[in-house]
Amino acid sequence: MIFHAFLYLMMGMFPAETHHHDFHYSRTDIAWNAVERTFQMEIRVFTDDLEDALSRLSADPNPFRLGDPRERTDVPDLLQKWIDDNCILLANELGVSKLYLGKEVDYDISYLFVETQPLSTPDILNLKWTLFFDLFADQVNEITFNMNGSSQRILFTTEEPNQIVLP
Repeated sequence: MIFHAFLYLMMGMFPAETHHHDFHYSRTDIAWNAVERTFQMEIRVFTDDLEDALSRLSADPNPFRLGDPRERTDVPDLLQKWIDDNCILLANELGVSKLYLGKEVDYDISYLFVETQPLSTPDILNLKWTLFFDLFADQVNEITFNMNGSSQRILFTTEEPNQIVLP
């Protein structure tokens, strides 16, 4: 229980009484791996929001059961599509491919792990982070971006879905 309380404090979230919550927030950590020449990402989202978003990508009415042994087999493909559609990186004005690596579901938070294709160190990096904008007008997506010893915090909203990270 202490771990869950700590987790919520770290994400700036607190458990709600019901399945749904009153605020809409995600947090992503993006780190440049100079050895692999990739951006590595950990995306933290509310599981119920993620299931709602995935339901828009599938006509199958069966529950997703994220993190459960009975999880639907199409979840990895749906997550890849959702990430491709909502987590856009442009390095030197070219789109960067991403690979969904896997996830962990802890209580009502899902952790998604993503890595880009190897690329040359970008001089210009634009991000478009639209997670859940189609579901919630008040959605805020926070990114902590780490590269070459420098760190910055960036907020994405429906009013500002695009941000220049580099230079």
